[in-house]
Amino acid sequence: MYIKTRKYPIYNFTIYNSLSGRGYCFLWHYQVAKRGANEIGSCVLNFIETESQRGIKNFIFYSDGCAGQNKNRIIFALYLYLSKKYGVIIIHRYFETGHSQSEGDSMHSLIERAKKNHTIYTPDQMYGIIMNAKINGEKFQLKEMEQHNFFDLKDLMDKRQWLRADETNKKVKWTKIIQAHPDIIYLKYNFDDEYMSLNTATNSRSSRGRSSFTGSQSPYRNYDDLMSLCKTEAIPKYYHNFYNNLHCVGNSEEELDIESED
Repeated sequence: MYIKTRKYPIYNFTIYNSLSGRGYCFLWHYQVAKRGANEIGSCVLNFIETESQRGIKNFIFYSDGCAGQNKNRIIFALYLYLSKKYGVIIIHRYFETGHSQSEGDSMHSLIERAKKNHTIYTPDQMYGIIMNAKINGEKFQLKEMEQHNFFDLKDLMDKRQWLRADETNKKVKWTKIIQAHPDIIYLKYNFDDEYMSLNTATNSRSSRGRSSFTGSQSPYRNYDDLMSLCKTEAIPKYYHNFYNNLHCVGNSEEELDIESED
């Protein structure tokens, strides 16, 4: 008999430092938070705050152009906030579609290889596998993200002008940007283009900043599936406590909070 169940999601946002060869893994599971622009931005926020305290002033990021996570107004608002607060320069360059393989993929490849032949029942087991996935050289640096580490970064957009590029007076195509620089956002859609500037500041002063999430953010929607695995002891009793303490809303299709910015 075959019983179809859904896996419990564990998220791993990775950053690879090409200069030091050091890999960073920001880990959380579905009960803690989802995987939209707020969550990805909160990981980037944590990384830049930590590195700026070490004296790092220039950050150049390369990533794919996923509009829901990496290329949207929330992320650019975060860069403006960080560049002003810490006096850092942030550049984000986006790979061409179909050419997005990077060193981050090698990190995920090592992790996939390390988890082979392992039966994983809870997130902390996966965290241990990731911690020891790299055999040669320095281990990956892990940051276990908790709810207080995630912020509602939409507040950073409050009372700012995000709709038009100053020089062309045309609507900004956020999903087409390939490179952006704060303080004033300099953006372009093709590498050979000249930069356009987008001044997001307004005369009205906003009193709002980043806001921390409160409460349980992600009630798991496939709780019944997990409970059936516990009842049949497909998940050993030793691990039942983790699943019994999940905040559930019944058994329905999983909905992930993916921001989409046009």
